[in-house]
Amino acid sequence: MEPRISPITGFSIENPKPVLDSDRGSKIQNEAIAKPDTSHRTNKTLAVRTAHLCAALGLVAILLLSFWLKPDPRGLGTHEQLWLHPCSFYALTGLPCPFCGMTTAFAHMARGEVRKAVLAQPAGALGFIACVALLPIAIGAAISGKNAIGAAMKLPWIKISWLLGTAATASWIFKIVETVTR
Repeated sequence: MEPRISPITGFSIENPKPVLDSDRGSKIQNEAIAKPDTSHRTNKTLAVRTAHLCAALGLVAILLLSFWLKPDPRGLGTHEQLWLHPCSFYALTGLPCPFCGMTTAFAHMARGEVRKAVLAQPAGALGFIACVALLPIAIGAAISGKNAIGAAMKLPWIKISWLLGTAATASWIFKIVETVTR
């Protein structure tokens, strides 16, 4: 009587030792317990490294551009050095839009002029700090292959969104008040 073989493990149900296939020598009869294919892990790691490398290069480009631009003394309009049009909202209303002064704030922060950056756009000053803080994280993830995005997904994003929205609104109100009172 032949021993009953488990289709999952390839082991005899009566005897926990592997059953050998006499035609193939010492190979285990059930191929399911062969080494698992790990090629998808290599592809995933390469994709993670590439994504983080692209993020790091983007952050470096933003920071270098901030050093290159000369801050506009008006507190807004620095983006016009990039051949972009002036702010339409500002041109129509005389009031700054929520993003007016962002590029100017980045340019001031790149020069270490924190006070001028905050006066130009408080959210822009915080954005520059975020770029500087995220750069080593992106570089580290690109080198190690560990997914920093996966860790970030575990953060309480609803609370963070409310906080960022409130900060952006407060920053815009500050910018409007600063423009009206000058």
